[in-house]
Amino acid sequence: MILNSNIVLKHSIWYKMQDLYPVQNGPKPKIALFPRLIDAFIVACTIGMKANTRIENDEKEEVASVNSKTYNDPVNDDIKRTMDYMLKILILTMDLPELSGVSRNDKEKLAFASDFNIDKFNPINIMTEYANYGATKLVELMTDQDTETINNIIEYLDSLKLENEILPDIDDFGTI
Repeated sequence: MILNSNIVLKHSIWYKMQDLYPVQNGPKPKIALFPRLIDAFIVACTIGMKANTRIENDEKEEVASVNSKTYNDPVNDDIKRTMDYMLKILILTMDLPELSGVSRNDKEKLAFASDFNIDKFNPINIMTEYANYGATKLVELMTDQDTETINNIIEYLDSLKLENEILPDIDDFGTI
């Protein structure tokens, strides 16, 4: 499966997130922590996936969006690779109701075969729900002070690092 849909954000939290990234033809952000919306989306989606928590959209109209050309443009190969990696994690490791009943073999095909799809499975919509949760967490860390907000976000992201988790001993890998 290949991601090729526009990322359409339809949750009110993205209005508050506009303080963290520049909006095209919009006001200057209060804290330009992220250079682009796609960067904020990736961080927010990662937070949601880490917490395995999704928040459905609460708006009917688009609040913000990222054109699929942004992450499919060869100039942004780093974003494309990141989004592809997140897609594989989503399909192979997340417990998604949308993929219940799908065999492991079909999940692997979905993750790695560019021409394999499953009807009614829209990973961008799922990723936006994870991003809605992540954006909610980021907005909770915002204050009136720019440096305090940035520090809060950095500390929060540091707390999510894999190094903070207890990993099994290398000798235990044979039993896992």
